[in-house]
Amino acid sequence: MSEEATLEGEHREREQNRLAVEALEDNGDDLATPREIDHFIYFDDLDGLTRFEQQVQGLGFRLRHHVETEQGRPGLQVYRIDIPSLERIDEVTLPLYRAALACGGQYDGWESQVVE
Repeated sequence: MSEEATLEGEHREREQNRLAVEALEDNGDDLATPREIDHFIYFDDLDGLTRFEQQVQGLGFRLRHHVETEQGRPGLQVYRIDIPSLERIDEVTLPLYRAALACGGQYDGWESQVVE
């Protein structure tokens, strides 16, 4: 993937992060409270999934589930305790986004419980 495409993808990821943080905030979330944040990543094959799983363990993420799309693509749901504030969430998601790309995968976003 070209550097331009990667930067464009990271820009989209930052925008999705902003929207997710705003949704939490709109629901009364205390964005400064650490909590488990789940992340979803999908792959074209199990080889990429396995390589990614090894990489993210080194970043402190833990496996919650192996998942599969309706089209049969393998994926992972991983989590780590982090703070979902706008100032910090890009530092959490962009390394996952980059690692997914390097392993032939697609980072598909994150979710968190609302903490008041």
